[in-house]
Amino acid sequence: MAATHVICSHRLSRPALAAAMLLCLQSYAVRADGQEQAYANPATRGSPLELRGTACAVDGDTLVLNSHVSRGRCQGGDVVHLRGTDAPELNQQCQDSFYLNVACGRQARAKLKTRIRNRTIECHVYRIARKPEFTGECFAGGDNINAYMVRRGWAIVAPSRAARYSALEQDARRRRGIWGTRFVRLWEWRGRGS
Repeated sequence: MAATHVICSHRLSRPALAAAMLLCLQSYAVRADGQEQAYANPATRGSPLELRGTACAVDGDTLVLNSHVSRGRCQGGDVVHLRGTDAPELNQQCQDSFYLNVACGRQARAKLKTRIRNRTIECHVYRIARKPEFTGECFAGGDNINAYMVRRGWAIVAPSRAARYSALEQDARRRRGIWGTRFVRLWEWRGRGS
């Protein structure tokens, strides 16, 4: 929840009113746990924000920082999509070499959970337009989590970000992670309404 301070006075001079408005643009949100979280000033949209804390894995390419787990779900916190990656949806199935269904979406989440467990996660993020969510690169002890998921084959390179992790994906195509299965491209699978 963001703490909001409103200055209401018809007696403010124009310079004082302009200064108050500038402070509002450079606002801070105070979260329920008392931590201050800076939000982007519209004048500096090109600069990433830094989020830091413990994380919960929603699926193979989405984290929630500074949340708690209740009934097996991430509650509260900041939703961060791992930029440049695309992992299977949680309920997505793939087929192994014997044509047996494999819960590859759940496996991808399990690999991400293992990677972030008991570690402080630092993310350099940008706010997603019209959503209370972020996209960015996340690190655990200096290791790039986005790159890890692609390199291990549990996420593929998002079509719009083909150059960023493409060399890592080429290595993963040697049957690592979901590349060791038969799977429908993730964006096609979502398009089916599965």
